[in-house]
Formats: sequence, C-alpha cells, structure tokens
Amino acid sequence: MEILKDEAIVLKRKNVNDTNVSISLFTKKYGKINAIAYGVRSANKKEKISLNPISYIHCELKKTNDNYILSNYNMKKGYNKIYSNIDKLQIALYVVYTLNKTLIYSVVENELYERVEKVLDYLEQIDKMKLKSKDYRNKFLISYLKKLMIDIGIYDSGIKLDTIKNIEKYINNYLGIDIDYTQILIGVDKNANKWLLKSRNYKFRFGF
Repeated sequence: MEILKDEAIVLKRKNVNDTNVSISLFTKKYGKINAIAYGVRSANKKEKISLNPISYIHCELKKTNDNYILSNYNMKKGYNKIYSNIDKLQIALYVVYTLNKTLIYSVVENELYERVEKVLDYLEQIDKMKLKSKDYRNKFLISYLKKLMIDIGIYDSGIKLDTIKNIEKYINNYLGIDIDYTQILIGVDKNANKWLLKSRNYKFRFGF
C-alpha cells in the first residue's frame, strides 16, 4: 500500500451507500483518479462540503494496486462566491463535468491542471453582473473548451469551431464521449440552451 499526498479538484461525487461516497478527483501529481471516501455522509457539514464538485482540496490517499481510498482531506479553496451565484456555479459545474468526461485516468496534465485552477479563480473573482450577458457566458465557455482541446492535444485550427454545440460535437466524435451542456443547466427551462448559438462578434479577454 502506498500513501500519496497531493492537491486535487473534485470533479464528481456519487453516493455509494448510507455512509460512503465515490469521488472523482483531478489531482496535480497523478491525474484523474477515482477514490472511495468512507464515512463522509455521516461526517460534519464542513467535511461534506469539502467533497462537493469544484472544491479544491489537500488530500491523502491510500493506494493498493489501482484502488484508492481517500483517507484524509481538507479544503484548500472553497469558491464560496461561485456557490452563491447560479451563473458562476453553472459554468464551474460545466468545467468539472467536461474534465470528468475528457480526462484519461492516471494521465498527468500539468498545464491543464494549472489552467483549470485559473479558470475557477477567475470565476470566483469576476463581477457576477458580467455573467448576466449570454454573449459573455458563451464566449467564456468557447474560450475554455478550445483551450481544453489544446491542452489534451485534439485541437484542429482548420475546423470551424465557433459555437458550443459545434465544439461539443467535435470533442464527442473525437473521444467517443457525450458532453452536453444542457445536462448541467440549473433552474432554467428547456429552451435556455438557445443562447448556445453563435454569439455576436464581441471581443472578450479571459484570464486563463
């Protein structure tokens, strides 16, 4: 058994039974891994929140063969401003959702890891009123998706990728996955994805 110490971004959390949860983590040193955390659902509120998607944690893992147990963890960054604003939260959840879909287990992605931290920090600090603009949200996500493709080595500058739907289709076909922004919409109706159509030619610059 190995003891691994690292930092990680929580991508997904799934209840296993009444007390335990399965956690998908994007770790800095070891890439994407799945780990079991025992007793989390009966733990105190602070410990539970630390394993919510988007949370940035320090973690200690016990590794046996290809199995991981999350034995200790504490919050590094909680991103409270993201969680308190639905527009920020929706984008941040899409970021970790796409990472969970695209990342390959145990492949270290240093540049992507640093970029994702910058994306979440940017969302935490950005004026929430800017995200009221559908064009701004659209440009933000297109910029993120293109940089994600560059970091994982599948970007093709010769293909026109100017809408979220087009980019998702390209990634899905290339990797054989099923990314779909509408699957993580929060508290909006089914027609809310109309803004995913090509945005007007505004020039936005993002800090990631």
